[in-house]
Amino acid sequence: MFRTCLLIIVFSLTFFYGIRAQVPPHIEPPFWWTNMPANELLIILHEEGIGEWNPSVREKSVRLNEVLPCANPNYLLLKLHWDAVFKPSTIIIRLEKEGLIREVPYVFRNRDRTLKPMGLTPADAIYRITTDRFANGNQGNDRVLSDNVNRKDPQARHGGDLQGVMAHTDHIRSLGMTAIQLDPIQKNEATDRSFSGQTITSHFEVDPRLGDSTIYRQLIGKLHRQELKIIQEMIYPWVSEQHHFVQDPPFPNWKESGQTGSFREETGRYSWRINNPVLTTYLTQMSLWWMEAYHPDALCIPACSQIDPFFVEQLTEQLAKAYPGVTVFGEAMSDAGSAERSQVGASGRDLCPISIHGNLLFHQAIDELFSREGEKHSGVEGLYQLMAENEKQKNPDGSILFVDNADLPRYFNRKDKKLENWKMGLAVLATVKGTPSIYSGTEILVNQSRKNTSIRQDFPGGWNRDRKDKFTKEGRKKNEEEAFRYLQRLMTWRSKSQAIIRGTMVAYPPQKSVFAYFRRYGEQLVMVIINTGETDESAQLDPWMDTLRGYTVGRDIFSGKEYPLTGPWSMKGLECRVLELER
Repeated sequence: MFRTCLLIIVFSLTFFYGIRAQVPPHIEPPFWWTNMPANELLIILHEEGIGEWNPSVREKSVRLNEVLPCANPNYLLLKLHWDAVFKPSTIIIRLEKEGLIREVPYVFRNRDRTLKPMGLTPADAIYRITTDRFANGNQGNDRVLSDNVNRKDPQARHGGDLQGVMAHTDHIRSLGMTAIQLDPIQKNEATDRSFSGQTITSHFEVDPRLGDSTIYRQLIGKLHRQELKIIQEMIYPWVSEQHHFVQDPPFPNWKESGQTGSFREETGRYSWRINNPVLTTYLTQMSLWWMEAYHPDALCIPACSQIDPFFVEQLTEQLAKAYPGVTVFGEAMSDAGSAERSQVGASGRDLCPISIHGNLLFHQAIDELFSREGEKHSGVEGLYQLMAENEKQKNPDGSILFVDNADLPRYFNRKDKKLENWKMGLAVLATVKGTPSIYSGTEILVNQSRKNTSIRQDFPGGWNRDRKDKFTKEGRKKNEEEAFRYLQRLMTWRSKSQAIIRGTMVAYPPQKSVFAYFRRYGEQLVMVIINTGETDESAQLDPWMDTLRGYTVGRDIFSGKEYPLTGPWSMKGLECRVLELER
């Protein structure tokens, strides 16, 4: 009888803890690679009461160097180190408490050294996408997690996903774009404005409403086969209030509001100051994990000016060491001081440059091209002054520039819905120093109507029931097709013009509303001349002869029309010419 009872007790304990062993605690990172530049890793285990267990690792080539102190007993923070001879395998993290034993498996994979990020250069043109508003390629993931699709609500999810992007890569490539930038794709279960991907609840998962890890890899694989690059956005300054670091913080001050804490509650999410060593290690490892697991070509850091510059510096160093050639750039819609601060992190580092997406001063200059004399930053004068200032910068080619983005009214709207104004702004964007970024829908003149004021509108044709498919010529109106062809010709030409990609810049003071600047590389010379006024103007060529000398004619890249480099030119109101000069 005693023996029977003992067997029952042993069986019950084995069954209970055996079941628990099959359901391991939440682990981050979920797996790792043996041959990363650093042979060490911080593993975070999260489960109720797990901090009461004593951990150990029984693997010849792997050592548990340290168990970091943690105020919350629901966490175990383990620092592992392994020898260079350690091969990809599954190790066992052994947990003991009061004579009981649990075994938690952890997988180390073999790193693929053949895949190299392509990074970004001034030769690129970026197509920026709000994934939820671009195209719905899989209706099966429309109703997962906490909220449903409602296309009538501008704040709700509309159902766009990664398969929708994958279905339209030909459209993007046909525009002359060379890179795609998506909104953050990490899992976020928030119900308020979750479509933008800003409120992350899990740092190591693809949001199931957008797809899964397999679909994301398939998308990146297709892009690379089509010689398109992928830019992944990484949110560092904040997380969702539903993130486990907020719901059950490892350290008390991580959730404390106010100036003394690392978290500040802000409209349904918590902002943190990244100065805790556990947090900085966690975020750095998370970045390396996404790079190795999916192989994006560049990382974008939104709200870069809100992050500790020292963290950005350390992060870019780690990424450059692990992935030579990757580009990391900051995104900051802020003042010039913030832009300058965002650029500090990569000074002198060619392997992993950090630039500023959307230099606000350039955006303002483009926006004010058509302002009149006497107005603030009147017209072309502001653009001319900005070009002169940019030439003094250490890396004037390093900025990523735009006329449209997801947070500003559409450029076509802002320019009185005049196609001539729109064309001029896009021509300047494509020919100044820097990398142009085009927000999806710009090519079809998407604008905010009285019925729909949302900037992040659905791309017509991305949903099965859409009445018009503007991914096709047949679905576009006459002016939309004209805009599409204009941008297509402009960006395709740009991608092959060494004068634009690599050339120096020479800008001359404006003649009233007429402004000309030049890009030169060797014998290649491109001239851009614009008249921002609505009336005809006469442009004298004499002030530009230092640059024009030796050339006889300018050929328009759109029409092929030739303009002899003699006498004054008559420029129509709102006319823009992009000319290749010939001897």
